[in-house]
Amino acid sequence: MAKRILVIDDDALLRQTFKRLLTKKGFEVFAAGSGREVFDCVENLAVDLVICDLRMPGMDGFKVMNALKHFWRSKKLMCPPEILVSGYRDEIMEAKVSAMAPSGVLWKPFGAQELLLAVKKALAVSWIFPVSVSA
Repeated sequence: MAKRILVIDDDALLRQTFKRLLTKKGFEVFAAGSGREVFDCVENLAVDLVICDLRMPGMDGFKVMNALKHFWRSKKLMCPPEILVSGYRDEIMEAKVSAMAPSGVLWKPFGAQELLLAVKKALAVSWIFPVSVSA
């Protein structure tokens, strides 16, 4: 069964590019353009990895990821690894990203090989160190 990846980005072109590239590599990709759309995707869908842009209008990536983690924990589900994506980088942003402890970070601009390597690493770590939820 193909690994399922949820891509969250307000940029439709980037969502489409991620989807095309990752689908070609054998992944099943679901995309959301906003925090609101995310919850329509995950309500009845288990994903193996989340790739989330941090700077989006309305609900930013930090809020989206925190809400997703809360949602999965409330359902007693494992939180999948996450790759955070941003085109904005300064010391404050780096500190906020570090505090989230993601499986990977991609700073724009990045290439296809960087994306694929980050996905490979994130999925490998999820199997080595699975996050369990206490009953």
